Amino acid sequence: IESRRTMEEVEPNSIDLYCALETLEHISDEQIERFIAQGKRVCRPSGKIVVSVPIMQGAVLPIKEISRSLLFRRFSDYSVAEMVKGVVGLQVPRADNILWSHKGFDQRRLYDRLRTAFGAEKKFYSPFRNLPWWCNSQAFFVFNANRQ
Repeated sequence: IESRRTMEEVEPNSIDLYCALETLEHISDEQIERFIAQGKRVCRPSGKIVVSVPIMQGAVLPIKEISRSLLFRRFSDYSVAEMVKGVVGLQVPRADNILWSHKGFDQRRLYDRLRTAFGAEKKFYSPFRNLPWWCNSQAFFVFNANRQ
């Protein structure tokens, strides 16, 4: 029998690890604030927050968009001008429907917001861990639940 609990049912200061893997790029700023509030509430002082999100700027942006177009048989959400802005790391407007699109998601902005709420511990990128974010496709963040 499957048992589902809402975050509100999780006891305060009761968990060691609070994760959001490939989800925060699909929620609104208001929902990010709820994610933060719940993390502060449910994590033990020694707890960790782990986040992974796609990088939607830099050299990988055209590769990702061409792959999505072929895979899903649809045109990119990006105009040519937005694609150029994204490749050079400039802000691009978010898609109208962020549940189904990564367009305009900026991992740097999310990191800055989470860093102000939690204590930053690690930030790294994949698949080329020793290269800068704009050469990678994924970002991973680790925070301390007890902001320092």
